[in-house]
Amino acid sequence: MCKVKLSSLPWLAVALLLFCVDSGIAIAKPPPTIAVMPFRDLTGKAKPHIGEAIREVVASDLKSLSGVRIVERGSLDKIIKEMRLQTHLKEVEDNTAAKLGKVVGASVMVIGAYQEESGQLRLTARFVRVETSEVMGSAKVDGNIK
Repeated sequence: MCKVKLSSLPWLAVALLLFCVDSGIAIAKPPPTIAVMPFRDLTGKAKPHIGEAIREVVASDLKSLSGVRIVERGSLDKIIKEMRLQTHLKEVEDNTAAKLGKVVGASVMVIGAYQEESGQLRLTARFVRVETSEVMGSAKVDGNIK
């Protein structure tokens, strides 16, 4: 678990990048294909645009790793929408994400959430191995909202 206290969103991506390098994901053969899910709002304030923004930052920063492939967001969103219609899912759990990852050809899924309270923001993320639904690692970042 990476625990970093910094005041800006990009530090979650940095923590995830460090995890990728430390765990060998970035140098795996064949190179991993990573799908980044929208980050869930745990506060119930219905601000999905924040979760999408976090997802974009994480995906963009992961793209900078040599040899890592990222699943295109539109492909992933289409499958998520279909799954929600078929199963009435509101939240995507680790095992469901692993199934989703198989459909889009990912070997690793990034699943995360955020909480906003009194000017503070907490971001959490997990790397889930698609093949086994195993949580390979996680990261947490706490910071101030400016």
